[in-house]
Amino acid sequence: MAFLTDMVLRKYIPEPGISQVVVPEGITRIGECAFKGCTELESVIVPEGVTRIGYLAFKDCINLKTIKLPGSVEEIQAFAFENCKSLSEITLPCRLGSIEQGAFWGCESLRSIEIPDSVKQIGHFLDLWFDTVGAFEDCKNLKEIKLGLDSNFVIYEGALWTKDMSQKLFEFALE
Repeated sequence: MAFLTDMVLRKYIPEPGISQVVVPEGITRIGECAFKGCTELESVIVPEGVTRIGYLAFKDCINLKTIKLPGSVEEIQAFAFENCKSLSEITLPCRLGSIEQGAFWGCESLRSIEIPDSVKQIGHFLDLWFDTVGAFEDCKNLKEIKLGLDSNFVIYEGALWTKDMSQKLFEFALE
C-alpha cells in the first residue's frame, strides 16, 4: 500500500511476503523516507516521469538487491540508499545531475557503478569529527567506477576526484 499526495509517493507500507514493488505510473518523486526500513523489499521498478529520489527514501532496505531507475531521474538526494547492504545492481540514468552526500552509504554489495557524464555534482561533507562523508561512504566492495569521456570526475591513484582534482570524493578500499 502506498500513500500519495501531489504525485509524490510519500510512504510505502510493506505487505508481508511482497519483495518486489512496481511504483505506480504518474508519480513524479519518491518522497523522504518513503520506503525506509522495508526489510523484505528485494526489487523496485521506478516508472518514467520520476525526477527525484528523496532524502532517506530507501534507507535500511537491507535486502534490496536491485532498483531500476528511469531515464527521467535527475537527482538522488542525501542518504537515499543508506544501509542498503544487499544492493548490488543500480543503473544511474543519463539525465542524472547530482548524487548527494551519503546517497549510497553502506551499500556493501555494490561492486561497480557507472557515473553518467550528466552528473555535475557528487556530494560530500565533514561530519562532527571532521571526517569526510561521501556519496559512496562504506561501500566496502566498490572496486570499479566507470566514467564517460566527458565526465566531470577523474579516477586517480585509487580514488574518485572532481575533474579539477580539488576534492577527493571516494577512495577505493585496498585489497
